[in-house]
Amino acid sequence: MDASLHIQSTQVLPNRSMGFSAFDLDYWLMPNRFISLTGASDPFDQIDRRLINNAADAAKRQNLVECLLQQYATIGSSEAVLSNIRLLAEPNAYTVICAHQPCLLGGPGFWLYKIATTIALCRQLSLQYPSLHFIPVYFCGLEDHDFEEINHLHVFKNKLEWKQSTGTAVGRLDTHGLLPVLDSLGDLFRDNAFATSFLSAQRELIAQSASYGEYYLKFTDSLFGEFGLIPFNPDDPNCKAVLRPILRREISEGVIARSCKLGTEALQSLGYEPQVNPRDLNLFYHHQSGRKRLIRLDEHHFSLADDSQKWTLAELLNEVETSPGQFSPNVLLRPIYQELLFPNVAFVGGGAEIHYFLQLSGTFKEFGIPLPAIFRRISAFYADARLVQKMMRTGFSFAEFLMPLHELEQQHIGRKASEQPISESAFVKLRSALEDISQAAGGFDASTQTSIQAELHKMEKMIGHIEQRQTKFVKSQHENDLQQLRNIREQLFPGSTLQERHANFLPQYFRIGKTFVEELVKCFEGSPPQLLLLEEHN
Repeated sequence: MDASLHIQSTQVLPNRSMGFSAFDLDYWLMPNRFISLTGASDPFDQIDRRLINNAADAAKRQNLVECLLQQYATIGSSEAVLSNIRLLAEPNAYTVICAHQPCLLGGPGFWLYKIATTIALCRQLSLQYPSLHFIPVYFCGLEDHDFEEINHLHVFKNKLEWKQSTGTAVGRLDTHGLLPVLDSLGDLFRDNAFATSFLSAQRELIAQSASYGEYYLKFTDSLFGEFGLIPFNPDDPNCKAVLRPILRREISEGVIARSCKLGTEALQSLGYEPQVNPRDLNLFYHHQSGRKRLIRLDEHHFSLADDSQKWTLAELLNEVETSPGQFSPNVLLRPIYQELLFPNVAFVGGGAEIHYFLQLSGTFKEFGIPLPAIFRRISAFYADARLVQKMMRTGFSFAEFLMPLHELEQQHIGRKASEQPISESAFVKLRSALEDISQAAGGFDASTQTSIQAELHKMEKMIGHIEQRQTKFVKSQHENDLQQLRNIREQLFPGSTLQERHANFLPQYFRIGKTFVEELVKCFEGSPPQLLLLEEHN
């Protein structure tokens, strides 16, 4: 840990060459394009509308507080979190929610960026509306059963994996197999006292947890508890009671697929294909052998996708009344669950999440639920102090390393123009001479002109070949420099993907210490919808 390190941020505009989708960039940079779906020119304008239309009555708020306090009875959270939970009973308290899978130790770095954006937005809204309270909530996808998506993390060039049985909701898994992952991390950071302390604390939390879900809430709280972030486990029968009316309609009439068409068609009219295709029945069921998809056989009969259990319509509706916790929303029903349960005014997400939220605009109207203000989370590239120094030695700025690799290499070769045996002006003179000949050839008959133009085309290709051979020669003379550029860029785009979608944040956290999260949140506060370049400096 180096307490002298701090983070500096610079804003740049994102673009397609970095790996962002067209939809993501359009919503990020031009939210007014989607006014027909959101009803506002930008997310901050949506906030006012959402505050006016907030329908969280006292009974609903009190039920939520009781559910959360029951969840946290076994977690032992910080006072800041417990205080925020109690505050939700007050009519002037609202939530700002982000959602993400419970990836092992946070998984890719954008998990951290998403939560930090949510905390920063709450601070900003609290200043904007001083008589109101805004509480950050992390809706943790502990009901997800796609174990392969959450069971690993990338640290440096190492992929650390959690070995465990699969098929059930990941939050219900036991913690067997987690300790070897911590041991591997300990080996990577054996000389870092802060890392040793952190990993020791995680071992204690694992030992005190009956399930991965319980541990994950504790892990999240250990990082963000002081900020009052409420990590929420949706796999809670008491909380799911609020879903009963929605479950009945989804089972009886397939309301999600029908109502989703409005938003889907509106997006298609703007040129965007659906992010998610709704099913006839958008529900999973927690069977004793795992979380399984429910399917409609006909109007009156239902089964699990593997045919391991069947119900009549009456039987399934009765189970909704007696055991709502057995039902599990899919990706399209989850936002409805979220908005029904919390007095929420804003959702913070990435491009894919925003896309399916807008697909659901008609569904929100169907249920009489106001669409939350939708904020695009902050995206960032991170350069530690060592990488910053390497960049500076190349003569390229941090932002220039975000251009496509071939352009970066071409610019480097261009800067070495004085070292090229054949000057650029020589090639310009050659092409100028060919152009003069081409124009003079107009005095010949058509057949002769065609023959001359063919020869000139060959000469132009020969000049191009000479340029390519010279470029190859210059590259060979500077291969070490070019390889250094490639190595630096690989750290920003590992495996040609965005750094935030691959690399875990723990190396930075272990290097800077407890202040790392606070510094990150400060960098995100008040940031416009742009991409951040984060640099470590002494």
